[in-house]
Amino acid sequence: MSAHDDGSFSTQFYRVTYIAKPDGLNSFFSQGAPGKIFEIAGVNSKGVEVGITVGGTRTYVPAEGINERSFGVTWQIVLLRLMAYANTRDEAVEMLTKGTPEYRALTGRKTLLRTRNNNWLIADPNGACVVEATAYRYGMRYPGDFGEKNGGYIGVTNHNMITNSYDRDGNLTTVPMASFGGESSNPGSVTRFYTIQWLGSLYYGKMDMRMLQEFFSAHYYITKDGQRVDYVWNNTAGWIPAQLFRTLCSHGGYPEKYSGATDNDMTAVLGEGLVQFIVGRPCEWQGMRRTYELTQ
Repeated sequence: MSAHDDGSFSTQFYRVTYIAKPDGLNSFFSQGAPGKIFEIAGVNSKGVEVGITVGGTRTYVPAEGINERSFGVTWQIVLLRLMAYANTRDEAVEMLTKGTPEYRALTGRKTLLRTRNNNWLIADPNGACVVEATAYRYGMRYPGDFGEKNGGYIGVTNHNMITNSYDRDGNLTTVPMASFGGESSNPGSVTRFYTIQWLGSLYYGKMDMRMLQEFFSAHYYITKDGQRVDYVWNNTAGWIPAQLFRTLCSHGGYPEKYSGATDNDMTAVLGEGLVQFIVGRPCEWQGMRRTYELTQ
């Protein structure tokens, strides 16, 4: 498993790492900006990993009657609950989508009320799932649903793909999660998604922690039809590096002066409690990564 975050260069370099060991619950690793116990990912001692991205872009469009935001449970609190209590992927998926039995009893709801649009990658040593969610709706996809070779891997970026969804009462509907921000809404997310898909297919059965870390240093992207792109033509500047257009390691200023975004990269071996983490651009990291080992 590998989770990758890019954001403001000025603020993302200030990070706090937590290894929490609550009494009677799962211990877990997390990292975030100061004041947050979570940013984008966590791994617990049962081998459950959760990574989160911003999902589709169409969650509040008054003219079209779309309002998929609410004053629900924030994603940081959801992450905290999943890390401390979930022992498997499926337990984590149920907590994220339906809430806990106690929550449903107290609120009278059949599903968890969230706050906004997020995509969640949830995995354990036995499998993975991507949950695309708004405040009121959600959908799930599993390895193999979108052509992943042998169902052995899955990727998630910042757009929605699922062709149906569950409503606030937990009923399966024909409303696609993709209608809240699919491929056309975020072309940069699409280039990164198909890069992950192709790398997963090309290196299926061969991937290890080091290889995943190398993937997320990539300054190229791979198109849906399998073409690798290292440079993009610009009518004013001529050929410019593809890394400016949302490659897996996407930024300006390389190897020149820092500018634009920076990155954080976390890689974990599920079931072994091993987490490696860096702050900074993966392409520029030298030496050993920060390594943590989780115990119950």
